[in-house]
Amino acid sequence: MNKKESVFISAVLYLSDFANDAGKFTKNLLDSMKSYFDHYEVIIVDDCSTKHGRFLKEVLPSLADSTITVVHMSVKQGIEACLRAGLDVSIGDFVFEFDTLEMVFDKSLLWDVYQEALKGNDVVSIESKQNNMSRSLFYKLFNKYSNANYDINASAFRLVSRRAINRVLELNMSSAFRQAVYASCGLKNSRIEYKGSASPRKARRLDLAIDSFLLYTEFSRNVCTLSLIFLFLFIVGGIVGLATELNWLFNVSVLVGVALILVDVVFLLYYSRLILEEKDKKYLISNIEKVQKG
Repeated sequence: MNKKESVFISAVLYLSDFANDAGKFTKNLLDSMKSYFDHYEVIIVDDCSTKHGRFLKEVLPSLADSTITVVHMSVKQGIEACLRAGLDVSIGDFVFEFDTLEMVFDKSLLWDVYQEALKGNDVVSIESKQNNMSRSLFYKLFNKYSNANYDINASAFRLVSRRAINRVLELNMSSAFRQAVYASCGLKNSRIEYKGSASPRKARRLDLAIDSFLLYTEFSRNVCTLSLIFLFLFIVGGIVGLATELNWLFNVSVLVGVALILVDVVFLLYYSRLILEEKDKKYLISNIEKVQKG
């Protein structure tokens, strides 16, 4: 490839203790960025990693050419919070997001994703449909009940335009589950499917999956609607039981009605807490350092 692109590209990498070969991944990424783009930066977000001291202190300086920044988090905060921190530090017109430092895809896909973005797509994901049973079930249910414009699947990485990042901020949309947020932000999404399965090391917490399902699908609305319908039916049943002196019908209706009310109250409190927390998501950074050439 002779001519490089003049656009400024950022790459945000999530570094955790599960990264097997962070040095090799970073080197391959830097080589690809150098061959494709005139202006680029790599931002590594260190989620309080305890196994990569040598990588941070020795390997990175040997790779750096004033393009690498390391963001150190104050405490372990997970993939989503760390990548939000990296996005805020980045300055690129387009930003690559890497959840794991594993080259489970062909390096040429970096260029393919960029070319797809130039067609007017603000979010381009490299996705795989070959997943384990639990992950496949989650995405199948999520896409079935989601109110987003696009389906999502497990991804190896994605390229996001600065416009998409700004749109999410303008709409005050949470980034607790970025794939769902980008699919719901109203901008054009695209995806390229790659052969192979997503890294099993990119496992997210069960509570995050539940929260994302409640926030970005129609499930919550359906639960509330069905609860109101059943509550109405049991109220009618209680009235009929009282009027016809069918004490068993009255007692059953009262007990079930009270149980439904308690369940609805708990559900609404949880959902309200979730919405309030999502609107005020924060992360904690210890310090930001520019890696100097070793």
